[in-house]
Amino acid sequence: MHLFGRDPEFNLLKSLLAECEIGKAVTVLLEGGIGYGNVLAHFGHHVKDSGAVMVNACDLGLDSVPSVSSMSSLRTAEFTEFCARLEDLAEQSPVVICVDDPQELDNPSWRWLLEATRARLRSSRLMLILVQTLGQQLSPEFHCELLRQPHLHRVAPRPMTRDQIAELVGDPEGRPSNDIFLDDVFRLSGGNPLLVRALLEEHRIHSAVCQDTPWPAADGLFAQAAVNCVQGYGPSVSRLAVGIAILGRDSGPELLKELLGRNAAETARGMFALASAGLVDGYRFRHPLVERAALDTIGPGQRAELHHQAAELLSRHGAGSRTIAQHLLEAGSATEDWHVAALRDAADEALDADAAEQADAYLELAQAASTDSWERGRIRLKRTLVKWRVDPSCVEHHALNGYRGERAPGSELCPADAVLLVQLLISLGRVEEAGELLRELRPTLRGLRDTTDVEGVGDTWPWSFYPVTGVLSAWCAGSVALADSLSEEDLAHSDSPHDVLGALTAWIKGLESKPGNLQDSENLLRITPLSDMTLSLILGELNSLTRAGRPDLAAAWCDVFLKNATERGVLGWHRLFSAVRADIALRQSNLTDAETFAWMALDRAAEPSSTWLHGGPVTVLITVYTEMGRYKDAAHLLDRPLPEALFRSVYGLAYLRARGRYALAINRPHLALSDFLSIGRLAERWGLTPSAEPPWQVDAAHAWLRLGDREQAERILAEHDSATAGADAAANGAVLHVRALLAAPGERTRLLLQAAERMRETGDRLQLTKVLADTASTYEELGWGRRAEAFSRMARQIAGDCGAQVPPEPIGSAHRHPPEEGVSSTLDYLEADIATKLSEAERKVAALAARGLTNREISAKLFITMSTVEQHLTRVYRKLDITSRQQLPPELLWPSPRRHEARAGLWRTADPAA
Repeated sequence: MHLFGRDPEFNLLKSLLAECEIGKAVTVLLEGGIGYGNVLAHFGHHVKDSGAVMVNACDLGLDSVPSVSSMSSLRTAEFTEFCARLEDLAEQSPVVICVDDPQELDNPSWRWLLEATRARLRSSRLMLILVQTLGQQLSPEFHCELLRQPHLHRVAPRPMTRDQIAELVGDPEGRPSNDIFLDDVFRLSGGNPLLVRALLEEHRIHSAVCQDTPWPAADGLFAQAAVNCVQGYGPSVSRLAVGIAILGRDSGPELLKELLGRNAAETARGMFALASAGLVDGYRFRHPLVERAALDTIGPGQRAELHHQAAELLSRHGAGSRTIAQHLLEAGSATEDWHVAALRDAADEALDADAAEQADAYLELAQAASTDSWERGRIRLKRTLVKWRVDPSCVEHHALNGYRGERAPGSELCPADAVLLVQLLISLGRVEEAGELLRELRPTLRGLRDTTDVEGVGDTWPWSFYPVTGVLSAWCAGSVALADSLSEEDLAHSDSPHDVLGALTAWIKGLESKPGNLQDSENLLRITPLSDMTLSLILGELNSLTRAGRPDLAAAWCDVFLKNATERGVLGWHRLFSAVRADIALRQSNLTDAETFAWMALDRAAEPSSTWLHGGPVTVLITVYTEMGRYKDAAHLLDRPLPEALFRSVYGLAYLRARGRYALAINRPHLALSDFLSIGRLAERWGLTPSAEPPWQVDAAHAWLRLGDREQAERILAEHDSATAGADAAANGAVLHVRALLAAPGERTRLLLQAAERMRETGDRLQLTKVLADTASTYEELGWGRRAEAFSRMARQIAGDCGAQVPPEPIGSAHRHPPEEGVSSTLDYLEADIATKLSEAERKVAALAARGLTNREISAKLFITMSTVEQHLTRVYRKLDITSRQQLPPELLWPSPRRHEARAGLWRTADPAA
């Protein structure tokens, strides 16, 4: 290329050839890196054009030099004849002898060449060019002889300049020449001509084929050229390149020396070669692809061994935990106890930097390497906390599957896993399963002592699974009921700090939450930073503010932490606080905000797969759309497949309530009643206190009134009063509302006004609109038209402020308007008489499947084979024209509403989870 005509090295070779042409033997040592061979190639063209002759060692017959002693070989007739041939050639035209690799010549060969040009043919037109690749060391004897040459010249090709690259880029058509591109080429190549050409050619192909793929590519020309450069220097430099790639940013002379067992001189020569080839900048590769290319020259086993050695080396030199952990991660295994400690410390550092996925990778490796069951359990729980940062919807699946996946079929849980699994189930609101497991493990845990870290039993698992504030009291009540179910003997152990069962019992009883002082809650939120270990505390205080009747404060503080999570880019926390904020907005009767925050938590692109998502954001949206009158949108959410464990968790209570209220709004009171009574059944079975939300008796009373059965409404309301000892009957606006609907018109207005006043005090504007609408209807019934219009106007105004729809008829009316046509495919089953289509056996199997039981659980419950279960379900699907158990009609769980069989006591057996 014409550019070489401007290179000083090329011009120097030309001038030396000119000296040779006038009768002066010249020796040139051409020192260059891999990729600089074009200088010699283009000089060869110049030699030919000038009329000189270019030959190599084989052309001169040096490959057949006899193997005799070094001194005697220079006194032989053969050497004399060799010199004569060279002299004859030089008389005809200048002769350029090129030796690409001096190390390939045996001792007699290089002695003949050097002696001929130094002594015998000093005035001949001979030019001897010896090419030495940087990083290759000449033998001391050869080097010494070379230095004796009278006309020795060292020529070292220089890297291309940016201007030279710019001129090269501008030559071919269609190649870009913008400054950023030129800077990238110059930076990545270090001026190495081979790498420059590889980058330009790869960019040409990349631009012509696809702009979306990265440039340079992992398997592209640049990466391959880098590999060729590394390997071209031989094993010594290749090994050094591997060491640099292993150490990465920590690479340096001392660490390389220790890692590879090299002396300083060897390391310096190798670094000089790599730098001359444009591969490194200091002790770092210029591009990660070159680093990867160097690593690819060795096998996985060698790579893992070197990473382990690097981890130990860096640990001795005081490197940070994340640096050490990264080497262990690259090695793919941790084999020492200190490895586990380093990985855990690195995970903490990564979390401080909000690098959740990296922290989880460290913890996963530490968990696999740990040999201590309690430590492994704590790591497992830490990983679950980390999952909250990434994707809250996968936490439940990941945490429970962690236990299932590591247990062999039929094997027992170790004590550590047993305790932690009980805590996990309780945290997920699955108190019944936790109780069953605890009773099963009680003999194993009683008296068991963890001598290393008993605090891990009570403190390891933070209380972090309750973003739905309305569910918390039910959860607490169920957990405390579980603790109370333990025997007196077990409870006696709670005073023993070293007894596992006692510590676990104390932890469960400590879950009971009571509303605290508002000022204390705000002060705590003000000084508490958002982190994995404070997340549960923050959520608890937000819940306390909400339960204390200050959702405005809870909303303000929730916005602070939501902003913090957004700024830090922690998507999981952002979704988590969005869910809390949606629930608070719903409690504030702000439907628009509730919808916005719920979708932020739900993430429209993801299908909810956890009980938390269904009991939280999905439930909020169903409620919001029901109150807005957007029944099709609510039905769309109700049609989503339900998590298998939803109705085994307290999160299912909120979902049942929302679904029941939707059914009531579209005039399906039988369906609504089924859901409300199911809540009651679950509350009774789980031991929830009567004050636990949601107040299912009040909702059930509304459903009975819609069915026109005042007797049942009065009975279930009396049960509520009895369970709560009538403590809140006068103060509870919802109870007053139902009592008003049961009263005569004259008494009804008084009770409705009391209910309205109470709801105005508590800020429950959504229910207030319903009370005002019923008040307007009552006044209309009494003939007080002007007053009726005033209350109706108030109801419309408040509903408009909330974004809600005012009920067109009194909520207790048995003549509600029919639902919008086609609002839900899941509710049309009411028109079909399922009992006439299914056999008794099919109905039993279908009913259990509709309750959420798996085929295995149905098989065990009915004492039939799983094959029989599958056959029954297949026939059920065919007869009902459905395709999955999610489409099984809820009527299977409850007798046909048209037969008016819903009488006193029936709800006790109508629960889908019974």
